[in-house]
Amino acid sequence: MTPMSWIELLAYIAAKHGNDFSRFENAQLDELAAQLQSGKRMRSLAAGLPDYAYYLKAYTAVLGGHVGEYEIQLPGANGAEWEKRYGLKAFSPIAGDYAYADGDRYRMDDADVTLYAVWQPIVYQITFQAGKHGQLDGGTADVVYEFLYHDDLVLPTIQPDEFYYFGGWEPSLALKITGNQTYTATWTDYPMHDVHFDANTGQGTMLSQPI
Repeated sequence: MTPMSWIELLAYIAAKHGNDFSRFENAQLDELAAQLQSGKRMRSLAAGLPDYAYYLKAYTAVLGGHVGEYEIQLPGANGAEWEKRYGLKAFSPIAGDYAYADGDRYRMDDADVTLYAVWQPIVYQITFQAGKHGQLDGGTADVVYEFLYHDDLVLPTIQPDEFYYFGGWEPSLALKITGNQTYTATWTDYPMHDVHFDANTGQGTMLSQPI
């Protein structure tokens, strides 16, 4: 089974419905999960949702540290036992509704308090430019994708103009994402040749034709 990020699923649904979850139906999530299990990537599925990157950042910042391994105390044959589990480990209210930043002092109550670090992903923008003699993803405008650090690079579809073919990217592609980057498509025109016609013992002439 292909692992899926619950935050990516949440961001997709939010982007699809303008963050209005009253329009959400479970069947939509089932369909999305089925497409991911079939091998499709979330980035390609969300390509037509301009707000997906925004909601992905927002939900990751708020919820990114709230899924993982934790221990829960359960009654056992020899008394209370601790059992390891994986899942949602956040509770409401979070940190007693107390907001804090680096260096702030936290006043302890008369009970243990656990504060969890929340990590934000590093997101880079990769810009693809069509150049002069072709199109990317069906248009001539820049195509901008967002990737996480060390993601595999996903390329736009290319379409050369008539009499041109795709010549590669400038600069050369880096297959793993390590920073913001702009790539420009290069195009090469097909060479022209003159065709000469020979009457071959017949009569008449025909002008040479370039092809």
